[in-house]
Amino acid sequence: MKPDRLSGDSTLLVGAESATTTVVRADDAFCAEDSPELHHQLRAQLKELRLRNPLATTPDLGMLLRVVSAHYEAIDEERRGIVQSMRLMADEARAMAHEAREQSSEHLQVILDHIKDVVITVDEDGVIQTFNPTGERVFGHAEAEVVGQRIDLLIPKIATHETITQALYRLAASTGDTAIDLASRESWGQRKDGEFFPAEIAVSKARLARREVFVLCLRDITDRRESEQAMRESEARYRLLVNHAPEAIVVFDVDAEHYVDVNENAERFFGLDRARLLQVGPVDLSPPLQPDGTPSAERVREYVQRALEGEPQVHEWMHRDSFGKDLICEVRLVRMPSGSQRLVRGSIADISDRKRTERVAAAERQVFEQLTSNAPLEEVLASITRLIESVGIGTVCSVSLLADDGLAFSSMVAPRLPEKLRAVCHFADKSHFHVRNRPSLPVNHHGFSAPFGPCRQASPASRCRSLMPAPRRRRAPARPGSASASRHRRP
Repeated sequence: MKPDRLSGDSTLLVGAESATTTVVRADDAFCAEDSPELHHQLRAQLKELRLRNPLATTPDLGMLLRVVSAHYEAIDEERRGIVQSMRLMADEARAMAHEAREQSSEHLQVILDHIKDVVITVDEDGVIQTFNPTGERVFGHAEAEVVGQRIDLLIPKIATHETITQALYRLAASTGDTAIDLASRESWGQRKDGEFFPAEIAVSKARLARREVFVLCLRDITDRRESEQAMRESEARYRLLVNHAPEAIVVFDVDAEHYVDVNENAERFFGLDRARLLQVGPVDLSPPLQPDGTPSAERVREYVQRALEGEPQVHEWMHRDSFGKDLICEVRLVRMPSGSQRLVRGSIADISDRKRTERVAAAERQVFEQLTSNAPLEEVLASITRLIESVGIGTVCSVSLLADDGLAFSSMVAPRLPEKLRAVCHFADKSHFHVRNRPSLPVNHHGFSAPFGPCRQASPASRCRSLMPAPRRRRAPARPGSASASRHRRP
């Protein structure tokens, strides 16, 4: 039943079929647009009605209801707009998510197509689900040929004393240690033509669509195996060449300041075993000073630095073995390639015999040149002493002349004899000794002693012959004017 509008008192009667009537009476105090109890929107609507009908003392309820209804319609329209906007945003979000999934799938597929490792997914029973293009190149099978087949078609030895499922779970088992879990295991793969090849495999487990799948990453390590074999053979050849080289070979670690590798000749050369040699360096096996007076440590740093800069070094060096013997050597230094270490390879050759031969040859040449040029006797005798001294390092020679009476030495030539010893020998030369039949008795004259024939009036040719030592089978008595040469070994 529609409400009836009553005139005068603004009373609204609402009837019902049950003959029940509800009377709504407008309260003037309540209907005031400035009443604080009213909603601000309702007060605004009442004010709008007042403006429309300024002569009315009470609001027109019908107009008021239409204003309220229009307000509700506006609210509903606004809600419908919001709902529509949310629906559009949801559709756009779904579209973007779908596009992102497609792009992610395409991106993942691109990675799988171009990765250098074989990537295979299998189910719990070991049946192949996916097979990337690298697998096709490595195994020679097309994807359609292997999908649906068991994994032992490609890796026959993946399970030996267990089922494939057990093997997959074992290989994919996690220990909690990342280094162990990600470590690969070596196995053998089989190509389509039946050829076996060494491979590294890593297995991980994942859950997909409420099912567990296994991801196998496989890498063909044939080239690496061949490289390792070639490296081992090269190392064996290098070790063979080094161990059988005629010279001593050492490898010096510049930062650690000791040798890190030596060959057998180095052990024999220095008189030390390998363990001891690997604890020392070139400075420890050299005298404090080199023959030119330069400190050995300073020269070692200089030569090693030049070698590290890429300049090969070839120089003479005085080494000292474990017995304290000084050895003149020719050393060649070259930098060795190394990742983290600064290594220098040294080749040490003992040139003592060569240097001795050179010294003897030079001394002989000087003696014969002086003889042929009729040089003074003192100069010739000095050259003879140098010739004798050139035979061995550390040898000092003196040549003494017998007086006319044959009982004493009249003079002595000893250029390298120490001053104190020279004074003693000079005193002995001025003393009278019975030297007949005892040509090696002069004081402080050690080593060998050989009588020489007359030299003063002899011709150069006869003087050359007379300077040769007399045969030791027969001892002739010393004659006046003859010379006696002796070698003195330095302490």
